[in-house]
Amino acid sequence: MESESRRQALYAGLTDVLGPDLTASLMSFLPFQPTADLATRADIEDLSGQIAELDNRLGARIDELDNRLGSRIDELDNRLGARIDELDSRLGGRIDHLTDRVDHLSDRMYRLQTTLLGGFAAMIAALLATGFLA
Repeated sequence: MESESRRQALYAGLTDVLGPDLTASLMSFLPFQPTADLATRADIEDLSGQIAELDNRLGARIDELDNRLGSRIDELDNRLGARIDELDSRLGGRIDHLTDRVDHLSDRMYRLQTTLLGGFAAMIAALLATGFLA
């Protein structure tokens, strides 16, 4: 309470010299709390040090997580690439097999078509020769 009585005495003395308006302005810059409750420069420097330490620890933790995540992504990328290569190889073999079958079926269809056309031509020739179509 002593600091409050000193504050009031200061206010009264300044009012006599500066007047009430300037005194009120000047007094607004002085703390109302006891000085024990105010942060000192040392307190602020200590907090700055603690914040810097936390920042360093957080940065190191982020770097560690970034490295772990990067390694995990690389591992998954390699596994996925290998799996895609395997599937590509398997599909490539199946596509080659299907291409061979389509080529074989195409050859058979061509031979069948040739045989049928030959048979039709022979049948028409026979019908013409017998005079059936004349």
